[in-house]
Amino acid sequence: AKAAHVERTKVHRMLQGVSKGNVELWSKLLKCAQDLEQNRKRESETVELLRERCRIDGVRAVAQQFNMDPRHLSAVLKGKRRLKQNIEVEL
Repeated sequence: AKAAHVERTKVHRMLQGVSKGNVELWSKLLKCAQDLEQNRKRESETVELLRERCRIDGVRAVAQQFNMDPRHLSAVLKGKRRLKQNIEVEL
């Protein structure tokens, strides 16, 4: 709801079957869900590229290359933190 800029109560009512919603609202939610899934997929591919690079060069070297803390990179590789957008652009 937040990503689609739709009120949470409207989405909640639709999911509970209280309200049917309209076509515009459903299409907005569907488009947003597709965009979120695409972003998740792109992020996981980027993390896989980082993992491969870290296997070759080492975590510290890769972190230094992207001007980030090695602990943060390690947490990203373990799935404990999300990757920042600027790293995706640099890769």
